Amino acid sequence: SRISEERLRQSADELSRTLSHSPLRGTWGEAQLRSLVESAGLLEHVHFNTQVSLAQRTKRPDMLILLPEDKCIPIDAKVPLSAFLDAQAQDEEQDTSDSASSSNSTASYEQLMVTHAQALRRHVTELAKKEYWKELPYSADYVIAFIPAESILSAALRFDPSLMHDALEMNVVLASPTSMWAILRTVSFTWRQENLSTQANEIIQLSQELYERLRTLGKHATKVSNALNNASQSWNSFLASFESRALVSARKLSGLSTESRPLDTVKVEARSFDENLFERNQLRTSPEKSTRLDPMENLDTPTESIS
Repeated sequence: SRISEERLRQSADELSRTLSHSPLRGTWGEAQLRSLVESAGLLEHVHFNTQVSLAQRTKRPDMLILLPEDKCIPIDAKVPLSAFLDAQAQDEEQDTSDSASSSNSTASYEQLMVTHAQALRRHVTELAKKEYWKELPYSADYVIAFIPAESILSAALRFDPSLMHDALEMNVVLASPTSMWAILRTVSFTWRQENLSTQANEIIQLSQELYERLRTLGKHATKVSNALNNASQSWNSFLASFESRALVSARKLSGLSTESRPLDTVKVEARSFDENLFERNQLRTSPEKSTRLDPMENLDTPTESIS
């Protein structure tokens, strides 16, 4: 509607007046960049840092995108907009002017766009000379020049088609909001994969630790089995000696018959723990004859009671 178009034009005029000031242009670019980074799921001081000071104070990227293993990507959010805004204003005046002055307005608009493309090229050259990657030992060997609006970059490429290729040759990546979003989502995916890899390594370490502890527990179980067998044999030897020697004299003293029922012996046999069980499982081989313990069987309970 006419009211919506008028409100849109007023908002555009306010933004144009705001961006006419150089400090505010830099702030606007940084705000746009931060909004994109946060919407991509990245967290400050975890996945990115802002206004990082380097050894030379004259070199300070607007943002550092952090990557796994202490890697990073520097980003610059400053962009020249004076000629572009003047061209937009000239284009609006051309729409409202008569046909007599339209040719002069068109020439002026195109000249401003050429100036805008030249300004962006100079910005790329200055950005390449900073060489952030030399101050950051684990940085990527390029810098991303964030252009906060698609129209700003497309207008420059229209009047300077080789700008993108020349920027790449100078290790400068011109990124519009759309391409910047793709880069940030890739970084977010990389961090998720790094977290999964870290968790997988922790699981492997815990599995190895559990295996060693179970192996130690198996050795202790073997010692307990041997001790139970020795205790059973010693108890049966004690009963045999007690019945054949001590009870004989006791019966003579009490006048008891020597035909009384003998004492029952205890028959307890603890099954040995297979010491090579873990080694066979590790090698994925099964023994020809394996002794399997009944989980319901209580080794502490003798098979026969003492009477």
